[in-house]
Amino acid sequence: MRAMSIIGIILFSSCLLAVGFAANNPNVHMGVGWTIMASLYGLVFAIVVLVKSHLSNKPVPVTEQLLRLRELWERGVITEGQFMQKKTQVLLTEQLLKLRELRERGDITEDQFMQKKTQILSEL
Repeated sequence: MRAMSIIGIILFSSCLLAVGFAANNPNVHMGVGWTIMASLYGLVFAIVVLVKSHLSNKPVPVTEQLLRLRELWERGVITEGQFMQKKTQVLLTEQLLKLRELRERGDITEDQFMQKKTQILSEL
């Protein structure tokens, strides 16, 4: 990512210089060509960043979420009641995700899924 940024800065600077020189020259094809090349590079760079950011959106493990909550509680940022409420919410959300996986694999029927889901949501 860093290399692409450096290349982008150099390429963009070169394009600005080329366009500046081409402005004094009646033949502006060189400036237009450099501008198109920089635009294409920018487009590719934007797509790479978008794909990488999408792939890095991995869910935070439950244990990590609970450790963060505990740390907030220990530092006095949240009350014990808030900690317990969030802890319950995290654990029940994990149960819902596992339940959804069971349904998608075909290990449980849609009716079983809905019954368990209703039961879990009633605990919230």
